[in-house]
Amino acid sequence: MKTIERAILTATAITLLLLFLYPPFMCIDPESRGQVHGTLGHHAIWEAPTTEYAFRALYPNAQELPNAERLAGFEARINRIRLTIYALTVALIGSLALSMLRRFACRNKRTSKY
Repeated sequence: MKTIERAILTATAITLLLLFLYPPFMCIDPESRGQVHGTLGHHAIWEAPTTEYAFRALYPNAQELPNAERLAGFEARINRIRLTIYALTVALIGSLALSMLRRFACRNKRTSKY
């Protein structure tokens, strides 16, 4: 395996690892029956956003926090759909880069005059 192929595979693997360590989060207001939801951005998996952060993301103009019982319903979750799309996109780009590199290398071998 050539150095550039190893570099592409390593970059793809590191990107996927970072994507799973810092996944996209989302939250849903449980009292809205799924009507009010929003993204919370990427956060470390070991430091998920708090319920207060989730409430502020959904209701940025709220003057004060709701009572503890209502606030407990706001839960930050990993946005699995977005994470899957990102992971598949990274894997596809890495595969395409390797495929193009190999195709280019084969084409150069056929046209070179040794």
